[in-house]
Amino acid sequence: MAYGIRDGDIIALDNDKAGALTMSVPLTDYRAGGDPAALWETQPAIRTVTGEIAREVGSIPIKHYRRTSDTDRERLSGSPIATMLRFPAPGTGAARWFEQIILDLAVHDRWAALIGYDAERDRLALKRLPAHRVAIGVNGGERVGVWYFPPSSEPVLIPLDRVVFDIAPSALPDDQQANRLTVSSRLLTLSDVADELNAVTEWRHQVLKNGARIPAVIERPTDAPKWSDTAFERFKTGIDQYKRGGGNEGGFPILEDGMKLRAAEVFNPKDFDTAGMRNLTLLEACLLFHYPPELLGAREGTYSNVEAYREAKYRDVLGSWIVNLEQALNVGLVESKFMGSDEYVELDVDAKLRGTFEAESKAFQTATGRPWMLTNEARAKKNLPPIEGGDELVTPLNVLVGGLANPRDTAPDDNTPKGQTGRE
Repeated sequence: MAYGIRDGDIIALDNDKAGALTMSVPLTDYRAGGDPAALWETQPAIRTVTGEIAREVGSIPIKHYRRTSDTDRERLSGSPIATMLRFPAPGTGAARWFEQIILDLAVHDRWAALIGYDAERDRLALKRLPAHRVAIGVNGGERVGVWYFPPSSEPVLIPLDRVVFDIAPSALPDDQQANRLTVSSRLLTLSDVADELNAVTEWRHQVLKNGARIPAVIERPTDAPKWSDTAFERFKTGIDQYKRGGGNEGGFPILEDGMKLRAAEVFNPKDFDTAGMRNLTLLEACLLFHYPPELLGAREGTYSNVEAYREAKYRDVLGSWIVNLEQALNVGLVESKFMGSDEYVELDVDAKLRGTFEAESKAFQTATGRPWMLTNEARAKKNLPPIEGGDELVTPLNVLVGGLANPRDTAPDDNTPKGQTGRE
């Protein structure tokens, strides 16, 4: 079966195989709780956590390798797969494209992309399928492809050899069509907290918009003469000037007829703990995605535990997101025959874990037991021209003759008397 793009939508050029399974119903299976994309759009906490995860994972470079033995591999930096991973779609950088893919997974618990060929640029390309229009095609419990529901045409079943995708596990029974598998977005579990925050925000907004700027009531003596309609409207109009847009906001009304201003406990600005609700929502979102709240300010942390979370971010916190993306790409690309079974792609997590130049220099020098950078390499880092003899590695004589494991071993310790080397 062949696939093409018409008016921005993917279409099957030969849909005979999918004809028996074609459905005309739209993909709106979010069960209860509403649209998770609406939660992402309106809830700052959800957008903060999912955006952080998507940005961090999407910005990790992806490299293509061929395994040559159990202990060695060859990097295929110029292969069609490597080129596709660097330029997955026209006009889009790899970091932004994969950020969108991870965001689809975070919001909808699924993502999918069509593997195609960009004839104009003569290279492989990936066409992202919007997650809310995707379902996994199943037959007898076995996955057979991905259903794509275009907005203006019949659904298309894309077979496994033309698509890469991932779908989160679900404990919900599949009570929908027998030939498609959907999941319930994890964001829907935050809908109650989000609704509560929306209610508090709306209440605060209405009071601040319509309520007087003074939390008090005006008392009129019981023996005061009865107001005429004209007098009452005049007084009410005067008080309205102290509301929002009245022109006298923040001022103080002039009272008459023995009136008194008495503080009222009808509402107090301190009662509108919107900040507390926002922090609760952010904390709940962090716990839902197993992301340390300390890294986003949702919970106070100390310097030591924040540093520990940062060190463990790409191993323990984002490790499952990284592994799932790697495996989904490898399964899809091998299934498509564009990549051999002895090849694989891998996210270069080390690129995100690099330390400072000073720390890496000390670690490399200790590991190798000698200087590891050429003079001209160091000069190039400072945009200085090379010098004669700068392409040779300078090794201290004490490393060769003295039998030291590290040229730094001659550095005196704090207890060495002045004038001694510490090895006498």
